Amino acid sequence: NGYGGGGIYMGSCCATLTVINSTFSNNSATGGLGGGINNWGPMHLANSIIANSTSGGDCVSNGATTGSHNLIEDTGSACGFSNGTDGNIIGSDPKLGPLTWSGGLGGTQTLTPLAGSPALNAGNDATCAAAPVNNLDQRGITRPQGAHCDIGSYESQNAALALVKTADPLVYSTPGETITYRFAIENVGSTTMSGPFAITDDKLGTINPCGAGSLAPGAKTECAFEYSITVQDLQGDFIANRATAKDTGSGTVSPEATAHITKASFKMALKKSADRTTYSAVGETITYKYEITNEGNITLAAPFSVIDDKLGTISPCGVGPLAPGATTSCTEAYTVQQADITAGSITNEAHAQGGGATSCIECNNKVTVTWQAAPAADTTTTLTTSPNPSTVIQDVLLKATVQSGAGTPTGSVTFLEGTTTRGSAQLDGNGVATLNLKALSVGIHSLTAKYEGSNGFKASTSTAVEQVGTKQATTFELRLLHNP
Repeated sequence: NGYGGGGIYMGSCCATLTVINSTFSNNSATGGLGGGINNWGPMHLANSIIANSTSGGDCVSNGATTGSHNLIEDTGSACGFSNGTDGNIIGSDPKLGPLTWSGGLGGTQTLTPLAGSPALNAGNDATCAAAPVNNLDQRGITRPQGAHCDIGSYESQNAALALVKTADPLVYSTPGETITYRFAIENVGSTTMSGPFAITDDKLGTINPCGAGSLAPGAKTECAFEYSITVQDLQGDFIANRATAKDTGSGTVSPEATAHITKASFKMALKKSADRTTYSAVGETITYKYEITNEGNITLAAPFSVIDDKLGTISPCGVGPLAPGATTSCTEAYTVQQADITAGSITNEAHAQGGGATSCIECNNKVTVTWQAAPAADTTTTLTTSPNPSTVIQDVLLKATVQSGAGTPTGSVTFLEGTTTRGSAQLDGNGVATLNLKALSVGIHSLTAKYEGSNGFKASTSTAVEQVGTKQATTFELRLLHNP
């Protein structure tokens, strides 16, 4: 009234005034106190806004006052509440919108807390949940909509959009190629958005409308737009464009969404290896393995080939198509030549190609296999003599036979009597060497044959043979010249 209590005047000293989740704004008491509330008895005030009183102050109470989580703008007329105590906010502008119809049940007009209002999410949830509020605002909208219920009679609904932007394909290679961008708009807030919805894209411009109709909370709409690759796009390695979605009805704008597409990279790598590190003889086989890996971002079409400076062109090598990151391989055998023995090593390099890509030729993709003499094979030397025993006038044939599990040895054999060399001879194609000894003296002669080793065969010495030399037998003829 004009004397006091522009919003509420309670003149009883004994009755208790209870005010919960209410909003008072732009009231006045031109003739007295309490533009919002003037109370003379006990009062319980909770989760309520009292602000913007044009005269008389916001809240005047002459009785005992209890409550919490109130927002009162006038610090000089705050019904005894202190800022920061029991969730009360004293001395702050609640930032209320004008009185307007906001829909909902009951057909009431509301004072809506605007963005940035300190009333948002600042109420006491227990008070909102209890009767008579029962987690509903004056329109019948469920509260809380945010982390906590709002102070006042109005529960602000969260208006929010999310945008997901995708591109297909994700790789481009030629001017005029078409990229299809898709925009999925979702209402991630708690209030229905009327639309229409528009897309603003820094590459594509404005797409309006995108989708159709309104969006209830949790609902989605989408649209697509085609873009043609330009020559300028090929100057860079990728295209990253940003977009936002907007509800043109409410002005709500989504966070930015980005789609990233990449210029095609035709790139492959070759790994070359050998199944051995050494070779020893002509005719041995070295098997090379070639592994081709797609190191680009686009699938490579078969066939693939390897160009090797020792083996020539190997085609096809492996199978295709080859997806990014995938590997295929092939092998090729090389036969050791006499020239490789002479050179002492085999070094060859290679590169791969196919599907529009070539592996690095300058990357020193070489493999070296080194000549190494084969380990010498064991031999066994056996000596026989004939005849044994022999007379001083007989020749004695010494026969040395050299054998090995690795083949027929070649080279020479030295024949010894004790430590004295009696002669030497070359092994024939059967590994046999012979020597004739003449005029062995009477006695026992210890003879051995020593194979010197040659061409991968180890030396060996026979066991000693005891050759017995005897005297020549003497024949006497007795003649009687006189026989009386």
